[in-house]
Amino acid sequence: MSELHDVVVAPADAGYALPDGLVRSFLRSLSGHGVVEPAGEAVARTWVEVYLKPGVYAHRAFAEGSAPEGPAFLGATFRFADDPAPLPGHPAVATRFHLVFYGARYADVLGIFKQQFEELLHCRVRALSCAHDGVPTPRDVPADEARPAAKQRQARGGAVGTTVEEF
Repeated sequence: MSELHDVVVAPADAGYALPDGLVRSFLRSLSGHGVVEPAGEAVARTWVEVYLKPGVYAHRAFAEGSAPEGPAFLGATFRFADDPAPLPGHPAVATRFHLVFYGARYADVLGIFKQQFEELLHCRVRALSCAHDGVPTPRDVPADEARPAAKQRQARGGAVGTTVEEF
């Protein structure tokens, strides 16, 4: 196999933060286009990592045309957090979110992929590359960082228009 790269796609503005709904929409879009498939997640109080595997059209993030032999990348992680964290392979650069493709056959993503990334997340992005150093194992969330369980809402009657109240 040819030389592999770790390609990080991150916002140009280190302080740019994403609302949860936009993150879900972005990941659904990547999955719906066949670039990635969800493979797991680690959810902490102040950060979330979503682990991804190559989808059927994984190569479309890197090259146009038909898919080459073999996977376009070995694994990927989408991370977003309350505070900026250093980018994998680029410790001098910190952002609140990033997408990293581990073991990519390509050193950069396509311009159209960056454009779609920018349109979906409403920010300017940059792609950084470094030599591949292995796919990290999914993180375990320490007990002191665990997100509290969501409170269940109590139902307040039937569907709209079915509860009768007297005045």
